[in-house]
Amino acid sequence: MVDLRKLGHLSYASEADIANYVNMVLRDTIHAMGRSDDIMLYAAMGFCNQRPDIWVICCNGLPVGFIEIKKPSGAIMDEPLLAGQVFDYLMLLKSFYGIEFQFGIVSTYELWQFFWLHKTDPAAQMNTVSKPQSVSNPGQSPLVICLPGIPCFDKKNKTSIQVIGQSSHAQKSYQKREVFASDVFSSTNKNLPRAIASILSKMAASPRQKVNLADSTRSYIKMTENSWNWVTLPTNLQVIKFGNLPRNDTKNFICLSYLGSGAEGLV
Repeated sequence: MVDLRKLGHLSYASEADIANYVNMVLRDTIHAMGRSDDIMLYAAMGFCNQRPDIWVICCNGLPVGFIEIKKPSGAIMDEPLLAGQVFDYLMLLKSFYGIEFQFGIVSTYELWQFFWLHKTDPAAQMNTVSKPQSVSNPGQSPLVICLPGIPCFDKKNKTSIQVIGQSSHAQKSYQKREVFASDVFSSTNKNLPRAIASILSKMAASPRQKVNLADSTRSYIKMTENSWNWVTLPTNLQVIKFGNLPRNDTKNFICLSYLGSGAEGLV
C-alpha cells in the first residue's frame, strides 16, 4: 500500500477527499483478491439519516457491509458518537437486510479500524473464509427474494399480516449499544492489506437470513417527531392492517421495511 503522506499527496478539504483515497485502497485490494466482479463499492445509500460514506455491495445489489470515512484527527477512533454511529449501521445490516455476520470499516486513510456486533465475533476470529458460490446468470437473486415484500391493498380489499413469533416479553428498547472493534491499523502497517481483504471477504461470504415484515424477534426503528431508537414490536400487536391512515394525533411510528429512494427522498 502506497503511503501518500510520504509522497506529499495527502491533501484534503473534506471527507469526500479522504473517501477518494480510501476508495483507491479498497478497489486495489478487491482487484488483488480477484473479486472485482462480485464485490462492488457504492456511495450514499442510507436510511433514516444513517448514511455511511461507502456501502460494500455484492453482485445481487444489496449491501453486505459498510465503510465510514472520517477526516483525520487525534482521537476520532475513540469518539463515543462514532461507536454509536457504527452500531446503527450494523443494526441496519442485521434487521433490514438480514445479514448474519455484520462488519464495518472506519477509516481516515491514515488510520483503519474494523467493527462488528457481538454475535459476529466468532466469524471475526476466523482465519479463512470460503468464497460464496458464483452464479453466472442469477436472474432474481434468492437473496433479494428473502427481503420483505410490502402487501398491496385497495379500499375494497384491505390487507393484514400476522405478526410472526409472538413473544411474552414487553416491547423493549436497546439500552446497551455495544460494538466490538479491532486494533487500530496505521496506513503503513504491513498487515493492513491482509486485514482489509479478510473483512471484505467475510462481508461478501456472510449468509443472508430471511427478513419477515412483522417479526417479534426482529429489531425495528421507532420514530417520533424528534428522535428514533431501536425497539422490538409491541407484545399486544398480533395483526398489522394496511390501508387505514394513522390518526392525526399519532406520535410514534415503527418502520417495517426500507423501500429505497422515492421522488421526495428515502421511503
